[in-house]
Amino acid sequence: MRKLELICIVAVSLEFACDIWFAAKPNTDLQLIGMAITLATIALLLISFISGIIFIRRDKIRALVPFGICLLGFPTSIIVGSYLGNWVRDWRFQKNLARYNEVVRLVEKAEIKTGLLSSRIDLPPQYSDLAIIALGKTNSTGNATIEFIIGGGFPVKHSGYLYIWNGKVESDPDAQRRWPYRSQIDSNWFRISD
Repeated sequence: MRKLELICIVAVSLEFACDIWFAAKPNTDLQLIGMAITLATIALLLISFISGIIFIRRDKIRALVPFGICLLGFPTSIIVGSYLGNWVRDWRFQKNLARYNEVVRLVEKAEIKTGLLSSRIDLPPQYSDLAIIALGKTNSTGNATIEFIIGGGFPVKHSGYLYIWNGKVESDPDAQRRWPYRSQIDSNWFRISD
């Protein structure tokens, strides 16, 4: 039983770490690893339940400890891990907000070029860690709409941050269509996903 308890603790801990990491910076490789860990944890849940039933006469309540670890640890790791990962993501955004705003300023001053239609922005090397890809457009008055894509996975294909010069997504029908899931996180900034 001790060995099964340890295996359940390791599986739940890996699930927790993976959930934090994926929520903080989503990517498909990590999501696939997380799915494998989830399947293993579900299998351990079933195995620990069956072994608990088999050994309950011999080990008393101690036989159900591995099952309890999986039963309580699995949903807790998903909920708390996702919450903490989102907190890390928000913290990282706030920490880098001045750098994101500097990129916006450079785009609006045309020191970084964008087109009238959505186009890729080649971030300078000192800002390349802010996004996997940045897309932007400027309107005729020089105001910018910039998307900083930080990752993705399934069912969310892309996620990141959106800067809109006037702080109103409603003023940009293309942004509304592209980013059905969004929440405002600062005056002109939105967390986005599709």
